[in-house]
Amino acid sequence: MNITPNHHSFTPKWKDLPIIASDHAADKMVKLGIRIYDIATLLEYGQPCGSRRKKGTYVICERWQGKEVKIIVAERYSGWVNDLAIIIITIIEKR
Repeated sequence: MNITPNHHSFTPKWKDLPIIASDHAADKMVKLGIRIYDIATLLEYGQPCGSRRKKGTYVICERWQGKEVKIIVAERYSGWVNDLAIIIITIIEKR
């Protein structure tokens, strides 16, 4: 049996779409010490919050390591996976 994994088989998913960080979000993740798999968990168990956004954009709030974080993501095409993906737009540490 020949099994060939696709190019994003190790990328965490949310709503059955791969999660991809924008450059801005990746910088925020490094500053906060959050990994992409942490984001997947926060998206899965966090609660919708914030103001109403356009269709396909989600704002999720959750506590992480004693901090309240707000994660803004959108369903968009990603050249990284050459398909529709969940793009992390930004992560905000609420004070």
